[in-house]
Amino acid sequence: MTETHTISYQDLWDYLDGLLDTPEARRAVETALMRNEVLAAQFSLMRAQHRVLSQTPASVEREAVPQRLLNVVRRARHAGASGDEKTG
Repeated sequence: MTETHTISYQDLWDYLDGLLDTPEARRAVETALMRNEVLAAQFSLMRAQHRVLSQTPASVEREAVPQRLLNVVRRARHAGASGDEKTG
């Protein structure tokens, strides 16, 4: 990652997770966050999500998806397949 590299969402998540492999990569993210207010605001939201996700017990992954949510997804798929969705 160089100074001119566009910082992606993956870069930001990797930064949060401590997965950026070089000091230069970490500095590039930090510099971008200091220079770009919009990116910094997005990162702030990502950091809040990261905090919540990292505190969520692993057992949540094994919980069943609530039927009401499955129904919403099925209705949305059916609407798209039947041409009810408006495009353009």
